[in-house]
Amino acid sequence: MTRAVRWLVVALATAATFGVCVWVVRAVSWGWLPQGEGPRLDTALTFGAVTAAAVLAAGGWWASRELPQPVPAPAPAPQRVRKQQATTSGKAQVTLVGGSRNLAPSTGPQPPGTPTADAPARVDQDAEASDDSSVLLVGGHLGPTPDTPADGIPTEVEQRAKASGQGRIVIAGGDQHVEGP
Repeated sequence: MTRAVRWLVVALATAATFGVCVWVVRAVSWGWLPQGEGPRLDTALTFGAVTAAAVLAAGGWWASRELPQPVPAPAPAPQRVRKQQATTSGKAQVTLVGGSRNLAPSTGPQPPGTPTADAPARVDQDAEASDDSSVLLVGGHLGPTPDTPADGIPTEVEQRAKASGQGRIVIAGGDQHVEGP
């Protein structure tokens, strides 16, 4: 219930209390109430005002309370997905790397467009290799150097691949070490 609605309820309850108290004191003849019309009306108005003030005080406390607002759940972090679909033939190679790609053992900056160690949550590859081609899926880092961060491996790696002829399929869920040039 909103705050404005609660204050409306309090105002209506206060007015109703005042009206009922005045009506009861004027309509019912008790021996202890004054007998004349003027003193009886004064008593009714006083009794109505005192009881309405009590209702207003209690209702004001209730209406002014701040109800705790529900805390919304934090939005889930966007899930990064690295996805690849490829077909290769001849002597071509298809490579998908989830982490960083350090092909040369240097500590210098990586080439532009190279993914950082902030890996996606999922790496997904759908590839086909024929003749003397190869398909390589690395979930972590390709050719990690000593300064490559230990993080960056995605939580899920999936590969759907088929090879024919002398085609090769390689999958590495973690880091793939590369030796030589």
